[in-house]
This record gives sequence, structure tokens and C-alpha cells, in this order.
Amino acid sequence: MSPSGEQRHRVLVVGPVVLDEIRLDGSGGVVREPGGNAARVAVRLAQCGIAASILARIGVDRAGVAIAHRLAREEVDVSLLRTAPGESTQVAHLSLRSDGEWSHRRAPDPSRRYLGDLERSTLKRIPHDHDALFVAGANSLLRTDRDDLARLVGAFRGAKRTVVCGLNRFGDAESETEALSTIFDARRDLVFGNRDEMRRIAQASVLLPEDSARPGDVFDFSSSLRIVEAIPFDRFVVTCGADGVLARDGGPIERADAPAVERVSSSIGAGDVFAATYVAARANGRDVRRALEVASQSASRHVSRVSS
Repeated sequence: MSPSGEQRHRVLVVGPVVLDEIRLDGSGGVVREPGGNAARVAVRLAQCGIAASILARIGVDRAGVAIAHRLAREEVDVSLLRTAPGESTQVAHLSLRSDGEWSHRRAPDPSRRYLGDLERSTLKRIPHDHDALFVAGANSLLRTDRDDLARLVGAFRGAKRTVVCGLNRFGDAESETEALSTIFDARRDLVFGNRDEMRRIAQASVLLPEDSARPGDVFDFSSSLRIVEAIPFDRFVVTCGADGVLARDGGPIERADAPAVERVSSSIGAGDVFAATYVAARANGRDVRRALEVASQSASRHVSRVSS
């Protein structure tokens, strides 16, 4: 994409699209909004001026229609959004604490597919219509659509397109790390994850020292560097919440601080917003350090937003 914006960068986003039903623990209220890694990434890319398309499955119901309309209003191309006859749109039931942290009350059905069977004509065409593939919520797809995901990634790689992988919460870290290394190119593809997700990948790859960072640890640059050194990918970005971010993307390891946030309203989707903003910033010609700063600022604004 040219810095002047004369030609928009085109990104296909694949992954979970669900309806988030969020119970606010403080007030007892409930908020319903389009959710899922792919929906959040596609919306944020579009907000950053990227021509974003989304490939996912929704149900033939009111929730599915509402999600499709919301994505279209955000200028996301929904022509590849597929309906699943006889199935309802997946719902993620979440609890949001007053400190902004969240947890699943009930997660979406782990056996439901997000891509379905991809036709040969689709696989042949879409890599040439897009500059990059963003696999959002890769761990979910590894459980439900591994073969189709491998074929899709292979098609983009064969067309010499960029591939980006966004991690989400793990099931079996060891088996999913093996699948990641089989489907994604450890030398070329860009991988996003938070520190806990990357730590589990690193531990599944090599034995880390006992003093390596664990969930809940206070951020320490030296211990996080040990995690970074064990990550089996050459290009990656590791987010560490309020403690900052580490990245290696075509050069030395870079670090950026997280902007101060006076009050966290909701951390739901912060990683997706960060990753999408970083990808957009790099597509627009920003260097790694500046892209990290822009993405961190965007994620900070996201977590301090007021839910509607």
C-alpha cells in the first residue's frame, strides 16, 4: 500500500464470529454485541483504512443478520460471510468484572466449525483478491477447521501473500503448538499473542528455566527475553498488558511501553484491536517501533471505552 493511500491494502480475515453476551458483574446488566476474534480484527482494520474482508460462518437467525449488518456498516466486505443453515449463531457468554477483566461463563461450542468446507474455486480466487491473510483466533480454528485452514494458508503462501496469525486461549498447548508449526511458516509469518500464550508456545518447544515468567508475574524484561528467545517463530509480537510489548519483526527485538490507562472498563478484544492496528500501521509504512506505539495507544483507548 502506498503511503498516500492511493491504493488500499486488502486483507482477508478468517476466524470466529460470534455474538458476545456480556454480563456486567458490577451492575448486573447485560450487553450484547458482535464479537469473536475475526469480527473485531476486521472492524479495526477497516477503521484504520484497510480494505478488510471476512470469511466466517454465522447462523441464519436474528443474531447473524445483526452481526452481518454491523460489519457492513463498519465497511467490512461481508461477501464471503457464509451462513450455516439449521445452525444458530454462536454465542459467547462472558462475565465482565468491575476492574475490566473478563472470563467465560460459557464458551461457544468447541466442535462447531468456523470455516466449513472451502470450495476449490474459492481457494484459487481469494488469495489473488487480497494482499494478506489474517488468521484471527488461530487456536479455535486449529480445533475445528484445521484441514481447511492449512489449505487456505497454503493458497496464500503459494500466491506469495503475507500471512498473519493471531493466537487466542489454548486448549492443549503442546498439540496446538505442533499444529501451528505445521501450518504456519516459522520464518515468514507474523504471529501475535499475549505473554501467557507465547510462554506456553515457548515451553512446548523447549524447557524454559524455572525462573521464567509465569501467568500473573510482574513484568521483567530479562525473564520475558528468555521467553522471546524460545519462541519458535522469527516474526512475532508479544503483548504484556500494562507492562508493554515486545516484538521482533524483521530486525532486532523492539520494546514499547503501554500508555497509562486511568481506569480499565473492558479488556475484551484488546489483543485483537492491538494486532489489527499494528498490521494496518505496518501496511501504511510505519516502522516497527512506531507501529507498536500506535497499536498500544489504540488498545489503551479500547480498554477504557464505555460499553454500550
